[in-house]
This record gives sequence, C-alpha cells and structure tokens, in this order.
Amino acid sequence: LQRKTEASDDARHQIDLDLHRTVITEKGDSPLIAPLAQVLSAYAVHNPKVGYCQGMNFITAMCLHVMTQEEAFWVLAYMAERVVPDYFSNMEGAIADKACIDWMLGISAPELSHKLEQFEGLPTIMWQALLCVFANNIVPTEAVFVFWAALFNKGRVFLVRVICQLLANCSGVIL
Repeated sequence: LQRKTEASDDARHQIDLDLHRTVITEKGDSPLIAPLAQVLSAYAVHNPKVGYCQGMNFITAMCLHVMTQEEAFWVLAYMAERVVPDYFSNMEGAIADKACIDWMLGISAPELSHKLEQFEGLPTIMWQALLCVFANNIVPTEAVFVFWAALFNKGRVFLVRVICQLLANCSGVIL
C-alpha cells in the first residue's frame, strides 16, 4: 500500500482560499499562513473522509498563536474527531446543536426565541461561533482556551449552554 502524502485537490483549493480570510494583516502577509496551510493540509491527509472544512482554519490559527504545528494538528484532530466530530464531516452535529439551542431558548427565553425566529434562528455571529468553536475572534483568545478546556472536559453540551447564555445576556440588545 502506498501512503497518501498530499491533500486532495479540493481540500488544497479550499485551504488556499481560506488562508487569507483567516489571517488578516495590514500588509496581507503573515508568518502564520505557511504553518496554517501545512497543518490544515496534514489534517486533510490524516482524515481524508473529512478532509478540510471551513471552521478548521480558525481553530488551527488560534492554536498556532501559542502552540507548535504538531500540537495544533493534534488539537484540531481531537476537536474534529472527538469533541465535535459531526460538525466537520457532515454538519449534522452543528445543525442538531443549533436546533437544541433554539429549543432551549424557546423554554428559557421565549421572547428572545421568537425574535430570533424572525431572523431565521441564531444570529450569524453565534452560528459562526458554533462552527468555529469560538475561535473566530468574538471573544478574547485567552477566553477561547479556557472555554476549550471546559469543552474538552464537559463535552459539546457545554458549547450549547455557553451560546444560550451569551444570547440570553445579549437579549436586551436583541429585543
């Protein structure tokens, strides 16, 4: 058997598109771009069934700020394969968690839930937070790592609870 050493053309193309959307600098170049591409491509080879999906780029970029490439790779693998596996392979988990958030808000904050239904559910920023597991710069970096530690310990139900609480905390602005 020959071991595959390169990501598929589709994965490489999507990674290339997302690199500059992930790491934004004034000059348009960042020392983080090459390591980010390498980690994402390595993961696409490691798990060809999933390959590369948007959201992985933000998780990996966040990790690369404080970890080696190898450590970032294994955090991404753990996140994608153990913590939120069906977020990246087929999005069924993210869709189910969104439905759970909608249901929980319907019980705990019916006015907020009704208002969000007028906008077809979760605000875009919360949907992005769900898919990127909060690595999309809506909370400070330090908070993301504290959140991930709790997420790794408590499971993805913690992610759903946090999003519900954040929405409830912002209900005054939303309503």
